[in-house]
Amino acid sequence: MSDPILPPQLLVILGSDSDKKYVKEPVLDRIYAAANASKGQWNEWEVEFDIASAHRSPELVRKICKESKSQKTVMVLAIGGAAFALPGVMASELAYLPVCSLPLDEKEKNVPFVSAACLPPGTPAPSFNTNDYESAATYMINYMDEIVPILAQKPQFSVCFETNSNREKITKTFQSMAPAYGINYDIGVGIDLSLDVMQSSVSLKSGMGSHRILVIDIKETDLKQYSTAPIIARPGTEKNAVLHIARMLAPWRPEVQKALLQFADENYEKVVAADKKLRAEYNMPQR
Repeated sequence: MSDPILPPQLLVILGSDSDKKYVKEPVLDRIYAAANASKGQWNEWEVEFDIASAHRSPELVRKICKESKSQKTVMVLAIGGAAFALPGVMASELAYLPVCSLPLDEKEKNVPFVSAACLPPGTPAPSFNTNDYESAATYMINYMDEIVPILAQKPQFSVCFETNSNREKITKTFQSMAPAYGINYDIGVGIDLSLDVMQSSVSLKSGMGSHRILVIDIKETDLKQYSTAPIIARPGTEKNAVLHIARMLAPWRPEVQKALLQFADENYEKVVAADKKLRAEYNMPQR
């Protein structure tokens, strides 16, 4: 992608046609209207809607990802229910684009949320709360209207904490990883959060105010309706917060794209090495 990206694009992808009945009016219609309202404005943006299943049409998912990497997509919202593999697959395929998740859940007892919010280190796809259509639509519209124009510059991020739990670990993660991705940040002393379970939050400082972009490290035992910002909930995945922010910056920063691709390659090589070791242990021919 080149700089500037005009107009930037939001990709909203549904895992199934049956998901549309839940999100058409509260999410798709609102986002579509907001994108149309931005036309001709200084912060104009576009939206694309797709339906593709990670289980039933993986090749279509890969095709959409390939198109997104070659176009002007700056954010992806993956929507679905049941096992909800879509956000993890999208985040894996789109190694340098940010992916957020909106889980739908009628009877799976929060399985879709856990599938999205608890992805392993290296594959960030922070999740909104289950069936939280209002927050997902509002966040995406605000992101495209207000945050994207800031990201095209060199924004300052602020890592803020409600409690001291895991403060040291998250701080060390930012200190060790953020410089490699050109992330400018400071460690705040607090933020106006209404719920104690939110152990830390990343906000974006700008002349336009402060926007919470991410909530990090909610305990797995407390996965309930807690936040209007996307959540990374799995303990030990603080690095996903840094990677998600890096992906937010990457569409305008070729050097960040390169660093993220290198990170993905290193993770791939680790898996290949583990596979070779396992096959050697059982005297199986190497691939």
